[in-house]
Amino acid sequence: MVLTDNILAYYKLDETSGTTVTDAVGNYNLTNSGATINQSGKIGTAYLFGDEKYLYRASTPAASTGDDLSINCWIKNPTGSHVSARLISLHTSGYQHYFTVGNGLFGFNGRGQAPDGALNTSWSSPTWTTDTWFMITYVFSHSGGDLTISSYINGSFHDSDTFANKSLLAWDGLRVGKLHVETSQDWTGVADEIGIWSRKLSDAEVNSLWNGGDGLAYPFTTDPTPIKIFDVRFG
Repeated sequence: MVLTDNILAYYKLDETSGTTVTDAVGNYNLTNSGATINQSGKIGTAYLFGDEKYLYRASTPAASTGDDLSINCWIKNPTGSHVSARLISLHTSGYQHYFTVGNGLFGFNGRGQAPDGALNTSWSSPTWTTDTWFMITYVFSHSGGDLTISSYINGSFHDSDTFANKSLLAWDGLRVGKLHVETSQDWTGVADEIGIWSRKLSDAEVNSLWNGGDGLAYPFTTDPTPIKIFDVRFG
């Protein structure tokens, strides 16, 4: 497979004006509600998030219960506490899934996962060095009735949890920088290059997105290596 296979949305966050956040894949634009645009990014520009500054869309690509999922994002200076570190929220009526990144925090929570019960990871958190870009990746895969949630930091495997007889429930809404149903749980930090896939990314694909620390943006092409031509003359 290639990185463009089964990609749902990709947000370069390169906007310099307006409130439309363009999906480079062409399907699911977001709306900016107060996030600061045109910040120095990992690739191009980025968005700065904080109190009541987030991106949203009420209707995103509908995902069914049991679908695999991968999310990749570059972040810098995540400073939120336990109740204000919700980087991404996937939601629908009655429950939501959210991705936590903040001071001493890194994980995933499936809130209101009824009837399957909550999904809460127990990963250690790296030290988020100030003014340093980190690439974080979440991969959800189903096998034999079980759900495995894996995490990667800077292209390398970090940790995983497997939940027996559980699955990721359906979702059809997306927020970046804020929990869906709360008014205070906003994420603080800079984010860039957010990609969402309806499949499991492989270790090799995650490492390709890391690209030696340079990152790799949609449509995931790199400049070809120049061909050297030697003029060899005889006689």
